[in-house]
Amino acid sequence: MNINTSAAGLAGMTKELMRAWDETSASWRDAKAQEFAQTYLLPISDAVQSLAVVADKLDRAISQVREDCE
Repeated sequence: MNINTSAAGLAGMTKELMRAWDETSASWRDAKAQEFAQTYLLPISDAVQSLAVVADKLDRAISQVREDCE
């Protein structure tokens, strides 16, 4: 399993989390719901998006090292 595969799996799980939140937020619409989304969900989403970029760069660097060592 490479880094991009792991990052893609995490992105998929995050997408599922956000889909579940969409369902939940249809009935939970008070200030606490908004606070929950801002405090927990948005940072998770942002972090996973950043991770995808870094994982791609790291995967390319590792591939280059492997190629250079052959």
